[in-house]
Order: sequence, then C-alpha cells, then structure tokens
Amino acid sequence: MHPNKPYNTAKLPRISLGHLVMFLLWPFAVFVRSLRQYRIPQSKTIFWLFCIYFGLVFIVAENYVGSADSARYALQLKELHRESFSFSALVELIYSEVGYVDIYQPLLTWIVASFTNNPKVLFALFAAVFGFFYVQNLWMVLNSKQIRFSPLLFLFVLALALTNPIWNINGARMWTATHIFLYGVLHIYLNQNKKGYLWAAASILVHFSFLFPVALLIAYAFIPKNATILFVFFVSTSFVNEINYEGLREVLGFLPEIFQPRVWGYANEQYAEQIRASIEELSWHVRFADYCQKFVLYLWTILAFAFYDKWSKNLPKIRNLFLLGLFIGGFAKIAGLVPSGGRFLVLSNFIFCMVFIFLIAEFTVFRFKVQWAKQITYLPLTFYLIFAFRTGMDYYGPLLFVGNPLFALVMDDQIPLIEFIKSVF
Repeated sequence: MHPNKPYNTAKLPRISLGHLVMFLLWPFAVFVRSLRQYRIPQSKTIFWLFCIYFGLVFIVAENYVGSADSARYALQLKELHRESFSFSALVELIYSEVGYVDIYQPLLTWIVASFTNNPKVLFALFAAVFGFFYVQNLWMVLNSKQIRFSPLLFLFVLALALTNPIWNINGARMWTATHIFLYGVLHIYLNQNKKGYLWAAASILVHFSFLFPVALLIAYAFIPKNATILFVFFVSTSFVNEINYEGLREVLGFLPEIFQPRVWGYANEQYAEQIRASIEELSWHVRFADYCQKFVLYLWTILAFAFYDKWSKNLPKIRNLFLLGLFIGGFAKIAGLVPSGGRFLVLSNFIFCMVFIFLIAEFTVFRFKVQWAKQITYLPLTFYLIFAFRTGMDYYGPLLFVGNPLFALVMDDQIPLIEFIKSVF
C-alpha cells in the first residue's frame, strides 16, 4: 500500500438495477456473493443494504422491558406515536435534568413516531446509520490492495467485523457512537484528514459517555509517542483491580448537572457489586470466550511491540494506530473497573485487530517467522468467533437467510435463530 494513498472513500458506489432487484428478492444470497467479490465497488453498498435489511428483521425483546435497550427504544416509539409528542417538547427534554443526555436516538425515534409505531422501521433506520459507519470502517481494511487472504488473516478480518457487529443495534446509542468515533480515528490516522476529529466529536451526540474517548483522542495528539512507555502503561493497567468510586465521582464533578445522575448511577459500589455478581453467574463458555479474545489480543500486541523497531518506520500510519490503541486500551481497562466502562475496550480491540491485519499482510516476519504464534492463535480465536456469532443469534431468525424486505414488513412474529435451532435438534 502506498504510504500517502488514502485507505478509503466515504462514497457508497451505485449498484445496478439488476443487483438491486435480486437483493430485494433474496438479500442474503446477494450479500454472500458480494462478500466473495468484496473488491468490486458495489459490494460495499450491498453490505450496507444488508445491514438495513438486518434492521428490518431484527428481533426486539418487546415483552422483556429492561432486558435489552431495544425493548426501551420500541416502547418509547409507541409512546411517542400515541401521545403525538411535539418537536418543541422533545427539544425541551434534550440535555435537561429529567430528559435525555443524547440527541441521536430520541430525535430519530421521534421522527419515526410521527408516522408509525412499527419498531421495524425504527431499527431499519438505526441499522442504516450504524451500517454506514460500520461498512466504512471495514472497507478501510478491505480496500487495501496488498492484503492476500490466508486462514489467519481471514480469522482476524472476521474478528474485526465481529468486534462491533450489526446486531449491536440492540444498543444503538453506545455502539453507533463507537463506529462513528472509529470512523473519525481512521480518517485522522489512515487518511491523514483532520476532519476526523469532528466525526469523533460527533459521537458525543449519539452517546454522552464518548466525552471520555474524545478527550483521550485529543490528549493523544499532544503526548510523546514513546512505544515503550505506552506499552508498559497498557500492560500495567491489566493489574489494576480496584478503584475509588467516591474519588471518581469527585473527579467527574466538573461535568454539567444533567450528567451527574448518570455518573452516580455508574460510579457507585452497590451497582458495581451487582455487576460482579452477575459476571460470576455467567456460563463457562461466556467467560472462556472472553479469555480467548484477551489471549489473542495480548499475544499479538506483545508480538507487535517485540518487532516494533523493524516495522514502525515503514508503516507510519499503522504505527500511530498501534500507539493510539495502547493509549486508549490502557485507559479503557481502568474504565472497565466501573460498571459498563469496559465497553470502551471495543475501541482498542478494533484498532488492534486492524493493526494485526496490516502487519500480517505486509510485514514478512509476521507472515513467515512466527509460526508458533499462528498455531496457538487458531483455536482460541476460532472459539471466540463462534461465540460471537452465537451472541447474535438472539437478535435474528431464519427470515434473515430466506426472507426479503416485503416478508419482513408483513411478518410480525419471529423466533430467534438459537431457539429455532434448539427446536429442530
């Protein structure tokens, strides 16, 4: 890859009328074909359209309010539609002490509620926005002409795609903000476009907590880029296992009053204890999948650092991303001591996966001289990927594979794929 060549363009290429008709008839078949021909420009657009179709067939846990963010979104949509909520009333609630601390989700829900109470429409739009940034970020990698797929590269690309997959529209605020932030980051460090800072900052409008990673991104621009210091910081934070919640609340006291209830809700000992208890009750395969992911990420992070002097000069853009991953990852692990703070690890995990892909694809040491690392990576990475796919099975059913948008709009009831599989076997 040429060092000065942009990795991606934000355009979604046009697709032919024939491909559009085939997609409307059987989206999954066209989607699979596009993945096999991912270098064809229109494959990017088909991927995005499939994300929208996924939103149409997304299974909302409407009967279990509180069990998923999607249940609250669907309930809010129906309430807004029933009450004919005015736009001025909505504006008054945004950034108010008793209202919303984000703009994106309430505004989009209000727009949809103005003409329908059908959650399928809402989640199709959630998926359209999420999918746009999702596909842009993935194609940052797939557009690289130098990448030649090997079994290990395929697994890492799959891991990249599953770090924040489309079924995360279940929590549309947090995970859409994640892709928008990453979109900004990749524009800054891959395309060397400073407008990426604006995109990263826009993530705050989608989820208020992105004040934290945006602050880190700005701080990173001014700190010395010493690989050893950042690597030691990243590793050392793995051994931090306790945090002073009262002190944290005092540190965050500078935030506006509207954010303080959220700060108190997340940064308190009782809630943290409930989260720890729920983690201990998780099935073995859930915890083992988490261990597998951590093992692979730590292994390849250590390898990237061990050979840092050999590749960093030839791949300056990847070097900056790697160091940013260490910086954000270290702080994300500290944030992980606070309930829900660990979600920010997705940012560094995505960055690291991307770095590993480029290093394996372009640096001969990673292609030929670390066979032992490759051999011990396959099994845990495969287990993690299987578990990631299993997680998504709660949010889509057989209709995703055999249906089309028309069926999706008229069919009200679906069974999650995992339940369908259990009923068959």
